[in-house]
Amino acid sequence: CPGSSFVACAFEVAFEGEQRAAYELREEEFHVVSAPYTTLEGAPAGEGLLCAQWTDEGYRAKYGDAVFEERYGRYGVQQIWGWPRDCGATPCPVYLRHCVLAAEKA
Repeated sequence: CPGSSFVACAFEVAFEGEQRAAYELREEEFHVVSAPYTTLEGAPAGEGLLCAQWTDEGYRAKYGDAVFEERYGRYGVQQIWGWPRDCGATPCPVYLRHCVLAAEKA
């Protein structure tokens, strides 16, 4: 969204060999993009990888309809992205707990 921002933690990761491909496969439902980041004061600080929102069409274009069907469709899941806010889908409680603990320790 133009004009929007968020605060995140940047850390160095050295991908070697097939590690980047393995990372993208673990985060397959996201669009892994390169993005610039800044310090809290706004000074340029580098460029890193970001797991960004994607589209079902983008997922299908990269992995194919057969992979989508095997990993999602056969379980009755017809889409990954685009769920309305009132659909009842919520983040995993364990993941939310990790987020809270990380924020408390920051």
